Amino acid sequence: PELHGGFNWREVIDDVKSLHEIAKKRREHRFKAGALRLESSKLVFVLDEDGVPYDSMLSKHVDSNFLVEEFMLLANTTAAKVISRAFPECALLRRHPEPSRHKLKELEEFFYKNGFELDVSSFGALHESLRKLGEELRGDPSLCSILMLYATKPMQLAKYFCTGQLKDREDDWA
Repeated sequence: PELHGGFNWREVIDDVKSLHEIAKKRREHRFKAGALRLESSKLVFVLDEDGVPYDSMLSKHVDSNFLVEEFMLLANTTAAKVISRAFPECALLRRHPEPSRHKLKELEEFFYKNGFELDVSSFGALHESLRKLGEELRGDPSLCSILMLYATKPMQLAKYFCTGQLKDREDDWA
């Protein structure tokens, strides 16, 4: 494809690699701070030239997905901060409440009963437990997908709130 703006492919490749390194560092920082990622596969249909599905497969996340995801999170968080500064008492924002502690305990018991170790003492510990489980179950992607799907049960849907309700708690907004 033709490039515009006087750029060459080497510059584009170098810039994307730099963005990838920044995204990896931001992602690592988020997870160390307690962010949780529940990896789940998505079913993708393969269509013929008429748009009729003739096959399906599970999609996998690749590095470019993570790069885009990381910068979308950064954009959303930045926009929330700008909006909340402009309207500190009445900006309408969205956040994900903490998972249900009761359901987390049930999840831990379910995993234990089925021979899997799961640490729900903190969100960082939960993330690390699920990451390790994903590595252990690489040979059985169906079981891994089922367990990751079950791990979403304690998670709560995003809720809208007014900034005046959560003053001085910007970390809860992302």
